[in-house]
Amino acid sequence: MKVLLVGNYEADGQRSMDRFCTMLLKGLREAGIQAEVVRPAVVAGGRNKWLGYIDKLLLSPLTLRRAVKMRPGWVVHVVDQGNGIYAGWIRGCVVTCHDLLAIRMARGEFAGRRTGLSGRVFQWLILRGLRRAAGIASVSGATRRDVERLIGKSEVIADGVVDYWEPMEAEEAWERIEEAGVRAREAGYVLHVGGGQWYKNRTGVVRGFIELRKRTAHAPKLVIVGLELDGGLDTELKRAGLGDEVMILKDIADETLRALYAMARVFIFPSLEEGFGWPILEAQACGCPVVTTGKEPMTETGGAAAIYANAGEWTQAVAGVLEMNETRRAAVVAAGRENAQRFSAKKMVGKYIEFYRRHQ
Repeated sequence: MKVLLVGNYEADGQRSMDRFCTMLLKGLREAGIQAEVVRPAVVAGGRNKWLGYIDKLLLSPLTLRRAVKMRPGWVVHVVDQGNGIYAGWIRGCVVTCHDLLAIRMARGEFAGRRTGLSGRVFQWLILRGLRRAAGIASVSGATRRDVERLIGKSEVIADGVVDYWEPMEAEEAWERIEEAGVRAREAGYVLHVGGGQWYKNRTGVVRGFIELRKRTAHAPKLVIVGLELDGGLDTELKRAGLGDEVMILKDIADETLRALYAMARVFIFPSLEEGFGWPILEAQACGCPVVTTGKEPMTETGGAAAIYANAGEWTQAVAGVLEMNETRRAAVVAAGRENAQRFSAKKMVGKYIEFYRRHQ
């Protein structure tokens, strides 16, 4: 068996999808399978969205078809449903579906969330391509239900977590954290990792932190790994006198992120929607208690080891973790690490190999 992975357009900067592709490529090669990656080439686009469409829709089909033609008999795997449009042009390929949130939003399934005309057309093209795929793997049961409702039959192959994500020695971790500009050894910090998408619920993160500081005089700081806050949330923090208590870290190295997970007093992940929830497992693997939303797929990913909260429950849940004694916290940490081990990268790769064989 030989496998050609179709990766993401590099200029889009989709770090999680690049990480998934790299993990799968490495795992396949370690399993003795010849595997390569081909990506849509950055020619006209770069940081310009509209020129990027020239690369993705006009130039890349030619490049991808040539790559496939040069590898007869190879399994072709589109590793991100966001590139599902290519599944309509590459006969017999398989696709990993991480979520259908963009497609669902374009269809008007989320109240108050609208997609522009060009976005709706693009998502329609993606959906049409996905319906022509030879097979679709969904990363969670929640995603599979969306796939089977909108596209067709799918099977679950949960994302894996590489062994890299593990606890770090405290002094080394704090050195890396302080190099990133975070000064929080005494009071500690609450950690959130996520982009600025609406479903990541940054509003919930910020307002929950404000309520937490009202409740607990000596509550820790808040560290957010991701994009800058929008003006409205930044204003809310300043009005609460907490502008200096929140730090935003962008484009940090994985080693710094691992240190942040390892030393955080609690990791909060209040997403409204997700496809899988990778940061939950990364935090658990690094020894950090997790508070996340009590709905799928977060409950699938976090298992019995995460602490679940919904609207109106966040402050109490986070405060509960901060107030845990050492024995209780150690038990939560141990349960989290055990849960993360259910999602090994090696296990994920093995399931993909079986998936490929069924669709050769």
